[in-house]
Amino acid sequence: MHVSACVTAIALYVSDYDTFSNNLNLYFRSQTNEKGFFGTQIFLAVSDFGMLLFILQLLIFHIYLITTDQTTYMYITSRKTRSKEYDV
Repeated sequence: MHVSACVTAIALYVSDYDTFSNNLNLYFRSQTNEKGFFGTQIFLAVSDFGMLLFILQLLIFHIYLITTDQTTYMYITSRKTRSKEYDV
């Protein structure tokens, strides 16, 4: 939800700056620095996207574990065993 709010604010800033500025001032009921708000939205959108990638990676890993009928402990111990075999 946070990413969609950021993307909406960024799109409105780029497409119609006057509407963006008016809506921002109405929402905060004061004069607001639009460029600072825009920069904050960019930062939040990028950081949220990064967190989303980590969560998706974790989800895909657990789907892999479920489909191979393993637990996380079994996966880690099997990798340790394989790495010891290669070291010898």
